[in-house]
Amino acid sequence: MVNYWLMTAKDHRGRDGKPIPARAIVERRVANGIWFVSYRNPYLRKVSPGDLGIMLALGKERKEFLGDCKIVGGPHPVDAARAALVEGPRPRRSHTTSRSRGGSGPSRRT
Repeated sequence: MVNYWLMTAKDHRGRDGKPIPARAIVERRVANGIWFVSYRNPYLRKVSPGDLGIMLALGKERKEFLGDCKIVGGPHPVDAARAALVEGPRPRRSHTTSRSRGGSGPSRRT
């Protein structure tokens, strides 16, 4: 059975305190082929390879759907170094899910 996931990203603050738009966060996650999932997410154990997702940027200035993806790996703990590379310091997520580079990927939709 295929599950469908809404994969959201919010605006972040960079190491220098400057805002990083949600769209840039989604693009960075796509470029690295991973998506962070909170260990508190009650559906974490239901994420599995073959599932489909839609990426949504929930920025202060703009909220937009950016693309779709296919999950190619189940959730697994992420180390702090990898999280810092993708998200900046102090990761708030404890697990990551791999995504395929297929699908429409981030694209401008208005």
